[in-house]
Amino acid sequence: REEASDAERAKLLPLYKAELQSLAKRAKYAETSFLSLYRKLAEAPDPAPLLAAASYSSSTVAENEAEIRRLKQELEGDHAELESMRDLHVRAARLEARNAELECAMEAKIAEIVRLRAEDNEKEMEEALSAAAASKQQHDAQLAQVQEALSALRQVHERTESALYDLTANREEEAAVHAK
Repeated sequence: REEASDAERAKLLPLYKAELQSLAKRAKYAETSFLSLYRKLAEAPDPAPLLAAASYSSSTVAENEAEIRRLKQELEGDHAELESMRDLHVRAARLEARNAELECAMEAKIAEIVRLRAEDNEKEMEEALSAAAASKQQHDAQLAQVQEALSALRQVHERTESALYDLTANREEEAAVHAK
C-alpha cells in the first residue's frame, strides 16, 4: 500500500502544487482587492454627517407629511364649509326672490284693498250725498209748506188784527155814541 501511495502521491503532488498556486493567486487577488477597497473607503468622506442629515431629513419629512395631512383635512373642512356657504347663498337668493314676489303680491293686494275701500267710500259718500240731497229737498219742501202756512197765518193774523182793529174802532165809536 505504501508503494501505491507513493505513486498516488507523485500524481497528486503536481495537482496539489497547482491548487496551492491557484489559492495563492486567489489570496493575493483577494488581498489586493481588499486593499483597493479599503483605500477607496478610506478616501471616501465620513458618512456620519450625511446619515445624520438623512435622519433629520426623514424626521422633517415625517413632520411635513403630518402637516400635509393636517392641512388636507383642514382644506377638506374648508371645502365642506364653502359648499355649505354656497348652499346658504343659493337658499338666501331663492328666499330673497320669494320675498320680492311676496312683497309685490302684498303691494298688489294692498292696492286692490285700497281701491275697493275707495270705491266703497265713494259709494257711501254718494249715498250719503244722495240722502242729504233728498233730506234737503224734503226739508226745502217742508220749509216751503211752513213758509206758506206762515204766510197764510200772517194773512189770517193781519185779517184778524184788522178785524179786531175795526171792532175796537166800532166799539169806541159806539161807546162814544153811547156816551154822548
